[in-house]
Amino acid sequence: HGELEQRVRGVLERGAVAFVVGGGNDQSYPNARALLGVAGGGRVACVNIDAHLDVRPLKEGKAHSGSPFRLLLEDE
Repeated sequence: HGELEQRVRGVLERGAVAFVVGGGNDQSYPNARALLGVAGGGRVACVNIDAHLDVRPLKEGKAHSGSPFRLLLEDE
């Protein structure tokens, strides 16, 4: 997740659009963190179309496909 966040951040910092293909929904968290990091204090929006809200608690302290938006909500 850390490496993905850094790569997406690098793409965004160059002014390009990051388009990530593959992986699980758990990748929503590092992708969004990269966007928030580049946007600074600006406002951003996220649209997630899925069968569930992806705000479930971590499992044994680890992120999973159901937790990315909980992580974003709890992140400073």
